[in-house]
Amino acid sequence: MLDFLWTLKGSIPLDPTTAYGGVLDRVATLLEQQNKPPRRAEANVVTFKTPFWWRERSWKALVVYNEGRFWTEHGLDGRVLRYRLSCLHLFVGCIILAAGLTLISLQAAPLDDEVAYGNFGFVAAVYAVNMLVGWLRATRVIREAVRGR
Repeated sequence: MLDFLWTLKGSIPLDPTTAYGGVLDRVATLLEQQNKPPRRAEANVVTFKTPFWWRERSWKALVVYNEGRFWTEHGLDGRVLRYRLSCLHLFVGCIILAAGLTLISLQAAPLDDEVAYGNFGFVAAVYAVNMLVGWLRATRVIREAVRGR
């Protein structure tokens, strides 16, 4: 559906000699460094979930994501680490901010629809930039952690 707006999905090919457990241990260490409490859901799955009110002031790569799942599997292309990160809280927060700004601007200028559209455009641009930076940084930091750098 529209979950591509708040979800980052990816996969990283694994070296055939690397143990699955070692990869997930590195992912768990990365999550701890990123202030995301890791939880080992199954032998081949690591997850994290931070509550909506979780506020952290940081510039860490995974700061915008409130939920994530990392798992290993053996696919047609060999062994891979797959991940799915969600920033639904940021998305909902931006929608609420845009609606609030629109209500305020419509109170100030009830006949000026352009101001309302401008508010949504502004908030959409802020969200898009945050997501782009998040996608680029998160992908890089996950790849580095999996490869042991």
